[in-house]
Amino acid sequence: MKSIFFNLLLFLILLITAGSPIHATPLDPQTENIDSKSGSSIFVIDQRKMDVTGDKRPDIVTLMGEKEKQENIYSENLFLIFQDGATRRFTTLNLNDGGYHPNIQFFDFNGDRIPETYISAETGGRGGTSVFHLVSSKNNHVVEIPVPSSLGISGRFTDGYHATILVKNTGKITSINLAERKQKYETSEVYKNGTLIKPIKISANKFSMLTPLDVNGDGVFELRGVQRISGIANGDSVAFADSIWKYKFMRWELVSSSVHKAN
Repeated sequence: MKSIFFNLLLFLILLITAGSPIHATPLDPQTENIDSKSGSSIFVIDQRKMDVTGDKRPDIVTLMGEKEKQENIYSENLFLIFQDGATRRFTTLNLNDGGYHPNIQFFDFNGDRIPETYISAETGGRGGTSVFHLVSSKNNHVVEIPVPSSLGISGRFTDGYHATILVKNTGKITSINLAERKQKYETSEVYKNGTLIKPIKISANKFSMLTPLDVNGDGVFELRGVQRISGIANGDSVAFADSIWKYKFMRWELVSSSVHKAN
């Protein structure tokens, strides 16, 4: 049923955006919306012009999503519409995701000098995580490129108010001194006079940030990921893990990683 509705929705969008035979016609974020079966509407969330196909002509990339009102900051069922600047033909991609403040940006990650479309949206909640999507539309072939997986992180509390954290991807172990939380941990009966009396395993969230940046200034972008690491509870942030990822040979390679104490 969802697939049928989505296909019908796209057909209606094509009708809305059918304009001049010469110039591509952008959707108006303030006026263009379509009612859905859930009682919400489909709105234009973000729209940009950029050559994402490689033919040197600006294309129109539109991010759309479902929400009750235009001013709402949360959108679900996000999807992209690519309109070729030369042929005016449409290609669509359902992201099967939702979030707060979704937006699109353009960066070249694979070095072909054609920017990919990068989408990010906050998921909300105490975890502070976000969702990320990367889409290539070179030569009008729209395909989603998986973003890197979060670092594999494990760890535990040890005697003396310390947390030992292992990044599984590299095998590197970092020790974090948490002595300033002595009273909190003693009151929680995790420690007694500095001796660990309740085993505590470290947990790490998925990426809260996955930020494009050009590390060496060559015009090809990498991704910097940030993960929050928790101790006795999700709200007990003990450290953050940073990682740099580079897209090479159709996969993401970990360039570097580090773990540093949370303030």
